[in-house]
Amino acid sequence: MLYRFADLVLESDFPLPELPPVPDGRAECSLKIESPAPLDAENARWDHHWRSPDGTRTLSHARDARGYRLQGPGVATVRITGDGLSIAVRPHVGVPLRTLEHFLIDQVLPRVLTHRGRIVLHAGCVATPEGAIAFLGESGAGKSTLCAELARAGYPLLGDDGIVVLPAARGFEAIATYPGLRLLPDPLTVLFEDAPAGEAVAHTSAKRRLPCAGLGLTLAEAPAPLLALYWLTRGSQIEIGAMPDRDAFLALLRSSFLLHLDDRERSRRLFDRIGALSQALPVRRLTYPRELGRLPAVREALIADATCYRAPACASAS
Repeated sequence: MLYRFADLVLESDFPLPELPPVPDGRAECSLKIESPAPLDAENARWDHHWRSPDGTRTLSHARDARGYRLQGPGVATVRITGDGLSIAVRPHVGVPLRTLEHFLIDQVLPRVLTHRGRIVLHAGCVATPEGAIAFLGESGAGKSTLCAELARAGYPLLGDDGIVVLPAARGFEAIATYPGLRLLPDPLTVLFEDAPAGEAVAHTSAKRRLPCAGLGLTLAEAPAPLLALYWLTRGSQIEIGAMPDRDAFLALLRSSFLLHLDDRERSRRLFDRIGALSQALPVRRLTYPRELGRLPAVREALIADATCYRAPACASAS
């Protein structure tokens, strides 16, 4: 089965229903599932751990002679060849397929794309007539909720979880890693009162996937010229302002997916790409209260700010 993840054509020997299928073509990467293993089956060293704000381990990383290893605690262990062409997944016993898919498309495949030379950002993104705007921030910053508010107002949704940023003839363009919208129960109830609950993204998450077509939400069907990026922070008032160059660079770096932690040459090239992006496009700080009733005002302020910037492709078309 062939699927598309951003601009990568992937061959998988098990279904990935959240990814758009590709009817035919040549795969650039293969994904194979191995026999499930007990949680303690791999007693191996790990070079680095990513952790949530409360200290919980969310992902482990190691590199050895065969390539790279990633482990999602309680989910799966993944081996990736050094060239990024092959991925082998060993799920833990009893893990639901939806949880395994969530781990792969949210954590593993973005890192494979980065390894292959892309800029992949953990970001939500919508298209406006002036160009695409992307939302960055820590987990729980409100990226998906803000995407939902804009999509509900008629702005085409690229995706709420990740984008690949590609150089374009003039500037940069954004393409979603995969289309879709996921919300926690409270914003789901407020923003889409009559919407079906949808399926949980994973057995470990309270977020639900929304049926965008059934809700009348428009999904962007092509890459969009990237207009501006916004780093989301919490505050008592709605404020939008510029970020210092150093803070903008660090915000983009913190939002990037990394696989090659100890590969200096690949890291240098990634830093160069992020530096070029931060210099070419405005990286703004959006501060607002996390009150669902204030979302329309946040949307209006955001669109008013973004309208000040016009992506080159949009300017040439007007």
